[in-house]
Amino acid sequence: HLGHYNVDYTPLLRGFDKFFGYFSGFESYFSHVAEMNFCAEERDCYYDLRDDWTAVRSTTYNAYLFNREATKLLDTNHLHENSNRPFFLYYAMGNVHFPVQAPETMFREKKDELAGIPNIHRRAFAAMTMILDDAVGNLTAGLIRNNLYENTCIVIASDNGGLPTVDGAASNWPLRGMKGSYWEGGVRVHALVRSSLIPVKLRGTTYDGIFHVTDWLPTLIGGMLGREDVLSTAHWDGINQWDALVQQAPPPRNQVLFNIDLDDQSDVTGAIRVGHMKLLVNVLHFPIFPDPKDDFLEVFEGAWMNTVADDYMFNLTEDPTESNDLKGSHPDIFREMYNIFSELRATATPPAFCGLADDKEARTVFNTTQFIAPWTDEFTGFNCFEIGSDAEVAHSIAQRCRYGLLPKEQCATQ
Repeated sequence: HLGHYNVDYTPLLRGFDKFFGYFSGFESYFSHVAEMNFCAEERDCYYDLRDDWTAVRSTTYNAYLFNREATKLLDTNHLHENSNRPFFLYYAMGNVHFPVQAPETMFREKKDELAGIPNIHRRAFAAMTMILDDAVGNLTAGLIRNNLYENTCIVIASDNGGLPTVDGAASNWPLRGMKGSYWEGGVRVHALVRSSLIPVKLRGTTYDGIFHVTDWLPTLIGGMLGREDVLSTAHWDGINQWDALVQQAPPPRNQVLFNIDLDDQSDVTGAIRVGHMKLLVNVLHFPIFPDPKDDFLEVFEGAWMNTVADDYMFNLTEDPTESNDLKGSHPDIFREMYNIFSELRATATPPAFCGLADDKEARTVFNTTQFIAPWTDEFTGFNCFEIGSDAEVAHSIAQRCRYGLLPKEQCATQ
């Protein structure tokens, strides 16, 4: 997801000393074939697992490989030889991302614990969660074994809500919506922080402030490490929330922009939260999925085909399930929220992205080794127009006119 079309976008050239993982969005947990559900009758199927630059063929379960490599890093001399310097380990496990797969040994070993889950997909989802829990335990044991535990801050966070399909097997209940939507079931996730720097009286407590993924960097660098001098050298989207987490200071964030999509086929769509209030713009109304649905296609036909996109506003503090739309009863607040959304929208840069224009070149490289790999040295291959060209400027203006971001008289001359 972070880029691999060009080698300069891969982890080892973006500051990491070690890399073990895959480039694509997801892979089979056993075969390590990238995004296998997009393969066409075994064509265009490629492996995607690397140890630094070396391609790895393996049938070992994904999470076991990652856990082995992560704990191995903790035991290396490199960390001990550089004990006066902080280390950063980014440990992105696949569990419990689609596809829902778990080793047969887990079903045998955890038979009693899993017996109460009748749905086979939910049972596999639970087994994957147990593996995730074991992995965290193994990593913690490695930190303790190397006398690093008390001097390490551990952050565990999810990236998005679950997919409540029969194959996705997740549940966001009682929240509305799912992964890929702006409803709370798609954007509100759990996270935890473990550090000896957290006062004893605050350990085990819950932080109710608004926290965005961009806040992790300034919170850990500026707050935990106390390096505000680093943060002052550049503009950051995130906010340092360390004092709010460990000293019960007032939450510094009052607003979060979930998204503004200027490339929607009908009109701009997105969502924003300000204080207790949340505004959703031009979105389809999603249900609350109580459990993964076998008839998910029917559910979607009901949600997508029988409704039209609309605007909604909710008080999340009083109504976290987004069940009581306040747009009509509080028009002044709705207009205020919409104005904030529109102001942010006006600052968005219209995309010049044309899509994957060199699939053939990528496939040629992939077919050479049967592994996903960087395939071009060009940095402008994904843009419709040459950066800075007259064509790109015209395209940008046309996009802004399309979404009402420029005066009508200026657009009339284009």
